[in-house]
Amino acid sequence: MFYEERENPFLSAVKNNAEPCTFDAEVRKRPLIANRSMADRDNDDRKCCTIIWIIENFRYCWQEFDGFMESPIFDFESLENTKWHLRLYPRGSEAENYIDLCLRRDIGGPERITLDFELVISSMNGSEYRRIYLKGQKFYVTSYKKVLERIDRCKVFDAKKNMFLKNESLLVQCRMWRADGKELKGEQFIARTVVEIERRSFIWDIKYLTSNQIFEQTPLHITLPSKTAVLNLSPLLKEGSESVEEEFAVQITADDESIKYFTFHRDLLDSLGNKLDCGEDEFWLDHLKEGAIFKLPYTIKKLIEERAKYLPKDVLSLRCDIVISTGDTTDIIESYITGIDDNICEQNFEKYESGVSPDLKADLKFMHREGTLSDTQIRTSTETFPAHTQILGARSPVFRAMFSTDMKERTKECVDINDLDGETVRRMLLYMYTDAFEEDLQCQSACQLYAAADKYAVLSLKSKCSSFLQRIFSVTSACDILSLADMYQDEELKISVRKYILQNHRDICSSEEWKLLMKSHAELALEMMCLVYRNEMEIF
Repeated sequence: MFYEERENPFLSAVKNNAEPCTFDAEVRKRPLIANRSMADRDNDDRKCCTIIWIIENFRYCWQEFDGFMESPIFDFESLENTKWHLRLYPRGSEAENYIDLCLRRDIGGPERITLDFELVISSMNGSEYRRIYLKGQKFYVTSYKKVLERIDRCKVFDAKKNMFLKNESLLVQCRMWRADGKELKGEQFIARTVVEIERRSFIWDIKYLTSNQIFEQTPLHITLPSKTAVLNLSPLLKEGSESVEEEFAVQITADDESIKYFTFHRDLLDSLGNKLDCGEDEFWLDHLKEGAIFKLPYTIKKLIEERAKYLPKDVLSLRCDIVISTGDTTDIIESYITGIDDNICEQNFEKYESGVSPDLKADLKFMHREGTLSDTQIRTSTETFPAHTQILGARSPVFRAMFSTDMKERTKECVDINDLDGETVRRMLLYMYTDAFEEDLQCQSACQLYAAADKYAVLSLKSKCSSFLQRIFSVTSACDILSLADMYQDEELKISVRKYILQNHRDICSSEEWKLLMKSHAELALEMMCLVYRNEMEIF
């Protein structure tokens, strides 16, 4: 670990006899303490200036090597009205695939200020990943201290170890004290940066043509929820007998400039509906323009030889999960608190580990309820709700597309939703404003809310609805949930409800709900009965 101190060379040239911003001999002799012990920190009872910066969807930052993202700017009165911000390099600035962090001072205040400061990178549940403490550091106007911790991204994003990212968010904390011992009044900013992403999950069925002993090469075109970009997926199959020894490969192409970064996870679905992990890749726009390629960990020969397992009904089924970063971010300063001591700073830090500021949630709930400063309306057949285009656009790429193009919703300042009831829309809007998911749902209302979340691509709400439905499986609800999962191609939900039906098939298959399922979704019911039969045969 090392750090370096730099200054903007242009502004340095216009200073009037300013002391050069260098890492002088005096500073070199001062201690640099990494991972201070709890006792050391408890003894340090000075009031401090604190920055808490939450980065949502950090995993999907699009910046490549030496690219960076920055926090909002924070103005600390008790640090002589100096302005500060944090700069983070998601993929490193000195070595690739590491995370670097630095504290930067902006224009304003005295020519020089000397600080002790601490930088912490941690999880949303409070587990520290790195803590660095530096003493007696001189900051000139537009200079910065760059802590090169070289945090290995592979360790951070190791899904199997689940080391510290919760909800794919990163939490950064910076605390600053005056090195000259002058008392601070204690100030704290809490800010949030949201990396805007779009998600899409789907099942891709690729037919195996037994007569020709080849896979169908018809391309698949995937439109994103915002309808601003299209991805093209095509099997890459060579001619000749030697091709069967190669791994099954697919090419992905796109030329839409709105795609900055792209992750693609795939699972192969076997004959029992089990997901077989086939890996995940990341691509940038240049890769997609040239044609990005991913491979399954199975050769074509193996897939064909074990057709009963991998190619049920002569179909190769891939469950695909796509996440695209558009390059857009939203910055919010959630709160500013003054007159607090270091211990209270720590308590407030813990209060925000859940990810949403309680004060912000209350304020947004008030805006939603009262319609304060609303600039549009959501209208159903029975109710009309005042709303805010900025909030709807931030939470839903579908609404964002409506309000940023010349669609009729933008010109008439009203969105008509005739296929959803008022109560479902109310619950969806409440979640979009406050992140609050009401648990007082019946199966039917949860299914309706799931459908609304899918329609408007509020994917976190859709995920919560799916989790809720998996908690309320019953003999009477299983058939409705199975048909919902099949309709929206929610493979995780479908697998869960299938397992429940297999465990309780005698009661479910004799129920009135099952009779209705056979009438309305005969093929789905037949598919489920085949699984029940196969499961019974394996038992005996």
